[in-house]
Amino acid sequence: MDQPNIVWYVTYEDALNNNNPLENNRPLENDHVYYAAIIDHNGCSSLPTPITVTITLGIKDLDLAALKYYPNPTDSEINISYKEAIRTIEVYDLLGKLIKVEKFNSNDIKMNVSNLSAGTYIFRIKTESGSQFVKIIKE
Repeated sequence: MDQPNIVWYVTYEDALNNNNPLENNRPLENDHVYYAAIIDHNGCSSLPTPITVTITLGIKDLDLAALKYYPNPTDSEINISYKEAIRTIEVYDLLGKLIKVEKFNSNDIKMNVSNLSAGTYIFRIKTESGSQFVKIIKE
C-alpha cells in the first residue's frame, strides 16, 4: 500500500469521489476487496481497480535435526531424508537461478546430480508443511 502514485480505498464510491483514502500503515484484511486509483503527475485519477487481498502465511523451516543430506561434497548422487515425505527439490546456482526441479513423494531420496557442473548449489527441500535451503557442493 505504499506506492507513491497509488491511492487505496475501501469502497468503489470512495475511490470515484476521492473520499476516505486508506492510511499507508493500515493492516489489510484477508479476502477483502480494496480499490486502487492511480494518480498521474497532473493529479488526475484513474478509474478504481478492485484488488482482492489474499494473505499467505510463510512456510516454516524444516526440523534440521531430522533432515539428513549426504555425502556433501558429492560427485554423482546425493541422499536426502526427512521425517515426512519430501515433495519437491529445487536446485539453484549461487546467483539464485533455478537450475533443476524434481518432484518426489518419499522420506528417502537418492538424487542424481552427475549432470551438474562442479560448484556450489543451494537445494530447497520442500515437504507438505515446510521447506529448507541447504548448501550442496558438487565435485
